[in-house]
Amino acid sequence: GPSRDYTLTCEPAAGTHPAAEGACRDLAERIHPFRPVRPGISGACQARSAQHEPQVARVDGIYLDRPVHTILHQADSCELTRWHRVGRLVAALLSAP
Repeated sequence: GPSRDYTLTCEPAAGTHPAAEGACRDLAERIHPFRPVRPGISGACQARSAQHEPQVARVDGIYLDRPVHTILHQADSCELTRWHRVGRLVAALLSAP
């Protein structure tokens, strides 16, 4: 689908993000929401099947006074864990018009 841009600020929740309050709550509940996920005990991230169109979210901004520039996607089990870590930050964007 087409690329869309949204803004989000917290304390207070505002911006063009369609679920700003929920996204801010999700971020506040996590210590390092954008940190990469390390492979599990098996030592590798498991690839996902390509049954669905890949979903990608680019995040650029400031989080807890630190710059964030990252790409979130669902290509493998490690990245899927990272995707779910930020919850409503990306979920609401995928259903937005």
